[in-house]
Amino acid sequence: MQIVLVDDNEEFRSVMAQLLSRAGHRVRVADSAKSALRLLREAPAGLLITDIIMPDEDGLELIIKLRAEFPNLALIAISGAGLHAVLYLRIAGKLGAAATFQKPFSTDELLVAIARIELERSDRPGPGERGAEPAP
Repeated sequence: MQIVLVDDNEEFRSVMAQLLSRAGHRVRVADSAKSALRLLREAPAGLLITDIIMPDEDGLELIIKLRAEFPNLALIAISGAGLHAVLYLRIAGKLGAAATFQKPFSTDELLVAIARIELERSDRPGPGERGAEPAP
């Protein structure tokens, strides 16, 4: 799956990009919401993983913009262990994030969530396609 990973922490981005690449995903990284939007406008992706707390524009603002511009893009939201992380992640879920994770989180759980998203996307008919016919 083509994934855009956006996080302002360079070390976290690097480690996560390596993990996702080793799991067979094509990963592009961004250090800000603005950079992530630019990457998506240049080439589509199936999934965006975004940090919530970032300078300039936070992940919640990014999710709102993405829902308007890329309504079919799957989203995963992550946030540090700050005081408001749980609240922010709940809001991200209400805004359409398919999964949310509080740092530190299990990379296995993240990979399972990505696999679930891939499975759900493969079950959906694409534009102009029909879904599977029910069995007689």
